Amino acid sequence: MTPGFLKNIRWLPASAFGFVVVGGIGFVVDACLMMVFYKYAGLPLYLSRILSFLVAVFVTWLLNRSFVFVTTATTRAPVRAKREYAGYLAVQTAGALLNLGIFSALIACFPVLHAYPVVALMAGSGTAMVFNYLSLRRWVYPHHDN
Repeated sequence: MTPGFLKNIRWLPASAFGFVVVGGIGFVVDACLMMVFYKYAGLPLYLSRILSFLVAVFVTWLLNRSFVFVTTATTRAPVRAKREYAGYLAVQTAGALLNLGIFSALIACFPVLHAYPVVALMAGSGTAMVFNYLSLRRWVYPHHDN
């Protein structure tokens, strides 16, 4: 029996839930590394953000291709994986620009967020997550069934 709160979201593909879980893991990796680079390594905030993003993209690609967008079309052949990763990185980069734009705008408009940059990161990440999911389903994993 489906719980009541899930009955209203039947229109979501099954992969959406897995994508959100993987995105949550990616967010934790991104946020933790950003704070380590910024607060503890003393790197500039935006450099910290870029470095943490690059690591998080690789982690989420591995998790998404292994658990979320698994199909018979998704093979482990090195050439296929390289092409898939290139498409994944392109979508994630576009999403990152959206994410960074929101992050930067919030930091610029609300100076108090310099002390709490994770708040701005959450707003940017949430918006970019929706963009990334829709784009990945359309262009990188178009043969994924659910």
